[in-house]
Formats: sequence, structure tokens, C-alpha cells
Amino acid sequence: MPIIPAVFMATWFIGAAAPAQALPALVDPLPRQNQTGPLLAHGKGEPPGAGYQGKDLSGANLRGRDFSGASLQGADLSGADLSLCDLGRANLQGADLTGANLEGADLGRARMDGATVSGARMAGANMKGASLQGADLSDSDLRRVDLSRAMMQSVDLRGANLTAATMAGVHLEGAKMAGAIMPGVDLSGGILQSAQLSGANLAGADLTGVRMEGADFSKAALVGADLSDSNMQSADFRRGDLRGALIVGARMEGAKFTKADLAGAVVLDVDRDDKISPGDFSGAYTDFSQLGRDGDEYFIQARRAAACQSKYTAWGLLRQTMGPRPRLAQPRPPGKNGDQTDIAHMDRDMEEHISKNCGKETVDYLKEKGLMK
Repeated sequence: MPIIPAVFMATWFIGAAAPAQALPALVDPLPRQNQTGPLLAHGKGEPPGAGYQGKDLSGANLRGRDFSGASLQGADLSGADLSLCDLGRANLQGADLTGANLEGADLGRARMDGATVSGARMAGANMKGASLQGADLSDSDLRRVDLSRAMMQSVDLRGANLTAATMAGVHLEGAKMAGAIMPGVDLSGGILQSAQLSGANLAGADLTGVRMEGADFSKAALVGADLSDSNMQSADFRRGDLRGALIVGARMEGAKFTKADLAGAVVLDVDRDDKISPGDFSGAYTDFSQLGRDGDEYFIQARRAAACQSKYTAWGLLRQTMGPRPRLAQPRPPGKNGDQTDIAHMDRDMEEHISKNCGKETVDYLKEKGLMK
């Protein structure tokens, strides 16, 4: 038997007797020349690696990595591949994700306030409940992204593609969204107060119950959009395209529709307490010819009457269904039940005003339909 040195035997004995020490898992070295060492990954139940903060990970291939709960605050992830990564509850505040690939990534409840994510590819990502206040997502691909209940105050979404995105209950106060592509987007129950959506494409969007006071929708495409039960007080829809839009039970006081296209739009049950100025609709195109044969001529004539500068203009914009044929709505005179909206005949003063400003043809038509005594 060979003689084993005592020192070696002692070392071997001590090492064998000592409990096994778990080594930290190592992330594969990143394919970068300036990589100084491997990054520590964290498993479930272990504290997130704080070493990510402020790190330069630009262009790194991190596809499918687990960064859930990790701190990447101020990190440079520009051009990095983060597709299919788990970034749930991660801290990405102030991080640079310019041009990064985040397709299919999980960013649920992530903190991304002040982050730069412009030009990023994020199609199909989960960003439910994420905080993106003041973040820059301009020109990003956000198709089919779930942003429901996200906090996006003052976010920059100019030129971003949000086609078919889910944004129900999202907070977008003061957001910059000019030119954003958002057809079919679900914004129901959200907040768009003072948001800038000039020239945005919101065709077919669900804007029901949205608070949009003071928002700028000028030149925006809202064809077929549903704005029912929304608060659009002082909102700007000038030169907007609202053909076929549905506006039921909305607050419209101070809203501007100058030179907007409301052809075929359905405007019902607008709050009767709202003070709507005739000038707010000056030059608006309101041909209701899409409503069907029975109502075509009626609404063409009704719009001619409503377009006149009269105290009943606001009520001429309302439409309510009473049996098979819609009728103009106007306020009930003060008195008993004076707080209700009356489907009534126009009075003599109105007849004189319409006859003078809209022509005898309109008066005769309204009389024929029983809408004027």
C-alpha cells in the first residue's frame, strides 16, 4: 500500500467531514468582450441580485432568463434580447431599453418609471399592473400587449403601435400619444385626462366610461369607436373622424367638434345639464345617412335644424328612440317634472328660427313628421 502524506490525509478527512456548501448558480457568461465576470442569478426564495443595477448589458442575449423581482434600476439594456424573460415585479426604473426585444416577456407589476423603451419590440408582452410613469415608449411595438390597470401618467407613446392592446383601467393622465396606432384597443374605464392624442388611430376602440376631460383628440381617427358613458368635458375633437361612433350617456360640456366628421354617429342621452355651445359643432359634418332607410331623410333634416344657431342646438344633437322612429329631444319647460328630458314638439319660437335660418323645406318636413306644431 502506498504511503499517503499525513497533510493530504488530514485535508481530505476535513473536507469529507464538512457539510456540502451550495455554490451560487452562475448565469452563462454574456457574449460581450467587455464582460468582466458572470452575473449571479437568483432562484425562488433567494434575494434578487443587486449587481444588475446600473450594469451595461446592452446587446446581451438574455432570452428566457428569470429576472423576477430583480433590481435592474438604471441598467443599460439597449438592444438586448429579453424575449420571453420573467421580469415580473422587477425594478427597471430609469433603465435604458431602447430597441430591446421584449416580445412575450412577463413585466407584470414591474416598476419602469422613467425608463427609456423607445423603439422596443414588445408584442404580446404582459405588462398588467406595471408602473410606467414618465417612461418613453415612443415608436415601440406594443401590439396585443396587456397593459390593463397599468400606471402610465405622462408616458410617451407617440408613434407607438398598440393595435389590439388591452388597456382597460389604465391611467394615462397627461400622456403623449400623438400619432399612436391604437385600432381596436380596449381603454374602457381608463383615465385620459389632458392626454395628447392628436392624429392617433383609435378606430373601433373601446373608450366606454373613460375620463378624458381636456384630452386632445384633434384629427384623431375614432371611426366606429364606442365613447359611451365617458366624460369628454372640454375635450378637443376638432377635425376628428367620428363616423359611426357610439356616444351614449356621455358628458360633453365644453367639448369641441369643430369640422369633425360625425356621419352615422349615434349620440344618445347626453347629460342634459351640460351646456353645449352651437359653436362647438360649427362646420361639423353630420350626415346620418347610415342609420337606415326609415331614418335617413329625418336625420338629414333634423341635422339641418340642429346646425342652426339656436338655444335648442344642444338638444338637436341628442337622439332618442321612441317606438320605430327616432325623434329630436328638447328640454321640458320648468315646472313639474322639469328635471326630465321631454320628447316633445318644438315651440313656435323654434319654428320661426328654423324657418328663417334653415328654410321652409325643413319646417314642412318636421311638421309632416309630427315634430313641430
